[in-house]
Amino acid sequence: MFDEGSDRRVYLAGIRQWLAEPGLLKNPQAMKQVREAKNPIEATRISYDHIEDGYDGKEPLSVTMKDFTLEGLGEDIHLRIYLPEHIGDSSDLGGLFYIHGGGYVSGSIQSHDKICAEICQEAQCAVIAINYRLGPEHSFPANLEDCMLCAESIETISSLHGINPKKWVVGGDSAGAALSTALVVALREKKQPVFKGQLLFYGNFDSDYNTPSMINNKNGPVLTRDSIMNVHQALFGVSKALGDERYPEMFVLHNTSMQGLPPAYISACELCQFCSESLRYHERLIRDGVDSVIDVHPGMPHGYIHARHVSPEAMAYFKNSIKHLSRLIDA
Repeated sequence: MFDEGSDRRVYLAGIRQWLAEPGLLKNPQAMKQVREAKNPIEATRISYDHIEDGYDGKEPLSVTMKDFTLEGLGEDIHLRIYLPEHIGDSSDLGGLFYIHGGGYVSGSIQSHDKICAEICQEAQCAVIAINYRLGPEHSFPANLEDCMLCAESIETISSLHGINPKKWVVGGDSAGAALSTALVVALREKKQPVFKGQLLFYGNFDSDYNTPSMINNKNGPVLTRDSIMNVHQALFGVSKALGDERYPEMFVLHNTSMQGLPPAYISACELCQFCSESLRYHERLIRDGVDSVIDVHPGMPHGYIHARHVSPEAMAYFKNSIKHLSRLIDA
């Protein structure tokens, strides 16, 4: 799961274990499906959907969930809502619209099911997860269009479940963090302030392949510089790396102004290729008068939240992020 040349920099025991023993290895049936996959993308999707197999919290969760669909552009959009079981008077319940990571080509409600359920339990808020359209079958802006349709349905969804429609935060990890920022920019342009905050885990906010963190971590762990170029090609349906082309509708740092965006909490990682982008986004938000808090977690690679039940450090950072989510919801 990570390159041999980079493991010497992974010094946290739990993170080393997670990198060496991803959840897929604990599921023989999923391993068989990967071996029988028709192509590398199908194999990647199966692997990622099972990334947390065998890694569960010690305490049972008091969370209810329900799957539902929205009519999309060409096909239905599948979503899942998570609600705390014991919320008493839910009239002031807030929520998180969570957009999963997976490099724009993989990831699903399944891959992030445990994450969303634990956020729901820990923050005592509603969580909505989305299966947006993936590349390369669907190039940008299909993924953003699906997220926009869900965002524009937040008020209706809230009324059905007794959630305060004014207390929603948007967030996600990696590609999901990128789509979260693309979504708040698109909503700003439409003058539709649906969300009051952003919760962003190690997001991809630029297409600059020569930032300090991109160069320092070009061979891993978890991602490589070349693999990032490849997923960008799949995202936009192009045959070469993006280079100097500008995509402000997708990458938030391609926009000249951050004014009018909601406050943010950014969870960045020392060993993540996107760390420099996270720092730049935080600085740009502050420059343009938007409240932003960032933590750069030492010893953490990209994808660390999937390792939270193996690494005590990852769990501590994950729970700290949820505290910031509660702060954003209640601000």
